Amino acid sequence: MIITLFKTLLLPPAIQLLMIIFAWIFWRRFRLMARLSLGFAVITLLLLSLPVVSQALFVWLETPYFKQATSEQQARADVVVVLGGGRVRSAPEFDGKDQVSSHALWRLRYGAYLARKPVELGDDQLPMVVSGGTVMPFETISEAAMAAELLQNEFLIKRVIQEPNSRDTWQNAIKTSALLKQQKLSTALLVTHAYHMRRAQYSFAEAGVDTIPMATGFVASRLLSGDEPWYGWWDSWLPSASALYQSRVAMHECLGLLFYLLR
Repeated sequence: MIITLFKTLLLPPAIQLLMIIFAWIFWRRFRLMARLSLGFAVITLLLLSLPVVSQALFVWLETPYFKQATSEQQARADVVVVLGGGRVRSAPEFDGKDQVSSHALWRLRYGAYLARKPVELGDDQLPMVVSGGTVMPFETISEAAMAAELLQNEFLIKRVIQEPNSRDTWQNAIKTSALLKQQKLSTALLVTHAYHMRRAQYSFAEAGVDTIPMATGFVASRLLSGDEPWYGWWDSWLPSASALYQSRVAMHECLGLLFYLLR
């Protein structure tokens, strides 16, 4: 809870709002500092709201994973590991039960696709490990349990192994590593969103897991493929709420990776 609050206050738009409040309170007493604070808040809020800036952040995060592993490299794997991506609480259309978020569903769908791929070559499905626990005290079912139910009932995956106790990416890696050793599984196709893969792969490497990154959900795919110029089109220079949200996501990943590197 405390870490979540701390992260929220460090990321936009909360950090800019705090600086604006600081400037308003101390405008008379510390005029220079107040003006600098206000100016920095307004300028950074504007820049991070530009699609061209948010896309540039995602290009840095996603570039190493745009080219997927070859079929020969994928053939080394004996398990697919999918990281949790959040939940929708009390979904009314599902009788008020918690469901995996759209982010998590995207990852699970791609993971199921990879697990079924060997069947095309006459081999068995790869087993899948789903990692993710509960974050808030009132959550009664883990993300892993929801993911396993979805994979078995809707994607028809035969063997799904749950890791239901982790609360962040670092714990995903540590607890999944122990689980893979118990199951005598060695090389994993690691599935998560492309912008999250740097932090995820670093965590799993530190945990001693041999992974093959299989990124999905690319945000900057048009830039990475060359279908769009780096500076975007005219609307890339107009501020938008969606670009600010994307910048926040990208900065969250950069901040998380820095924290992991320094721990």
